[in-house]
Amino acid sequence: MVRVLPEGSPPHSRWISPALTALVVVAAFSPALPGGFQQWDDVVLLVDNPAYRGLGWSNLKWMFTTNLMGHYMPLTWITYGLDYILWGLDPFGYHLTSLALHAANTTLVYVVALRLFRAVWGRVLGDGADSLRIGAALTALLFGVHPLRVESVVWITERLDLVCGFFYLLAILMYLRGVEAESTDVRQSRRYYWAAVGMFVLALLSKSMAVTLPVVLLVLDVYPLRRLRPGTHGWLTPGPWRIWQEKLPFLFVGAVVSAVAFRALLGGAAVLLAHGARAVRAATDEAPVIDPEVRVAAAQGRARVLVELRLSGASPPPGAAAQERAIAATQQAVLARLSGTSHRVVRQYTSVPLLALEIGADALRALEGMGDLVARVRAERVRPPSTPG
Repeated sequence: MVRVLPEGSPPHSRWISPALTALVVVAAFSPALPGGFQQWDDVVLLVDNPAYRGLGWSNLKWMFTTNLMGHYMPLTWITYGLDYILWGLDPFGYHLTSLALHAANTTLVYVVALRLFRAVWGRVLGDGADSLRIGAALTALLFGVHPLRVESVVWITERLDLVCGFFYLLAILMYLRGVEAESTDVRQSRRYYWAAVGMFVLALLSKSMAVTLPVVLLVLDVYPLRRLRPGTHGWLTPGPWRIWQEKLPFLFVGAVVSAVAFRALLGGAAVLLAHGARAVRAATDEAPVIDPEVRVAAAQGRARVLVELRLSGASPPPGAAAQERAIAATQQAVLARLSGTSHRVVRQYTSVPLLALEIGADALRALEGMGDLVARVRAERVRPPSTPG
């Protein structure tokens, strides 16, 4: 058990605050438990996907090699496989697991916040001061019930945030404990350090966004730990340089897993955009006048949505007004389907800003240009034929 208060403190008082905070979080998110699978990613990842169902060798091999939906997250897949063993395809169990992970993360936020507060104010207030525990509890509560947590907890597909966050917070906690042990037990300090590296690897295998951890640790070394200070000749003198060297294993592991994750991201982009193309075609199958052709290209890290409108071979409706109504109806159908797809494209790839900007800009340009394209097509349809001079 992690000791968050000094020796001599009543044992029950150590966990009252984090326990109450976790209970509040569980109560706040309990309405999600009866929820089902969402109709977008949950269906693709879980309902229609037999590959993750179980923890046999073939399942584990698939989990560690797949790039389904553009994420490399084998450890998150393992939690889904365990859910299937326990619950089958009952979404209640999947929601329960996500809620339990979030409650655990909230408790970890309390423990980490308490240690950081003690590093800042412990000498003034005392390590066991009630104000430190109250501040840590408020920090954990704000984290636990903040609206930004809703998507990660309620949407089963987004569990990767919870699993990654769990090991991310554990890595920070192990790092802090290692720093605390530096002055008393060097061997114990090294064990905590390598435990932090191990937790970092597990966080990366849950979601690649954990790659930010080395920077967070450097910030903590500057403040509140005050381990990283410029020496007589600057930041690269022997004292500070030792702190920089500690981050090399984190940087190496992060670079390797990030390369794998980025490859998975690019591979998943083609699948996602192809799905969007099918949605646009489905929207326009009902239109009598416009027959759009959608071409999706995903290569060299560039994904473009190209929408071309051309006249179909069908006979036009009589009268310009009827033509305008038909074209407007088609445009609305295409926009309704494509707007949801383009939003999903932009949201899916925000973890890689350059690719997100590329996809988002091209998709939005395609949407914004549709009105001009339709107007151009309409002008061509209603323009009277030119007579020879």
